[in-house]
Amino acid sequence: LSIIVSTYNSSRFIKGCLFDLVVQSIFKKLNCEIIVIDSGSNENESEIVGQFHQFYPFLKCIKSDNRLSLYEAWNLGINSSLGQYITNANTDDRHHFKCLEMLIKKLDENPTFDVAYGNLYKSTIPNESFDVNDKSVPCHPQRFYPGSFLLHDFIGAQPVWRRSLHERIGM
Repeated sequence: LSIIVSTYNSSRFIKGCLFDLVVQSIFKKLNCEIIVIDSGSNENESEIVGQFHQFYPFLKCIKSDNRLSLYEAWNLGINSSLGQYITNANTDDRHHFKCLEMLIKKLDENPTFDVAYGNLYKSTIPNESFDVNDKSVPCHPQRFYPGSFLLHDFIGAQPVWRRSLHERIGM
């Protein structure tokens, strides 16, 4: 699994994001990597990533001198990744500790599926963990239909997808 994190002036969230990712249950069962793309940030995200790297060598940071768009940063991360599965993690999002393991399990059980995603909960408290969130504001994904791609983001945050998807349709 390759986890792509794009950061730009989000030093107040990056530590919580990385901690949330390194405690994912999947790290005990699968080769995983976290690739942080520092997209020309004016803050100290790269230093925070460096502190984590001391304890988690599967974490690396790619620093861009220029501001990259979100998709440019993700594509840079994907092109630098090794995983059979890919996910993106936004710096201000938090996961259930088995989230990524459950999504990969669904893909493994369904070889014709390319993407797995789940339900989300909103939070208005910065750095609130998944366990502390009261889960009173659910964000259910929309049902898929072909027009979904043109009308709205039906998947939501933190999907997991197969690398082979990029081999078939590109970046």
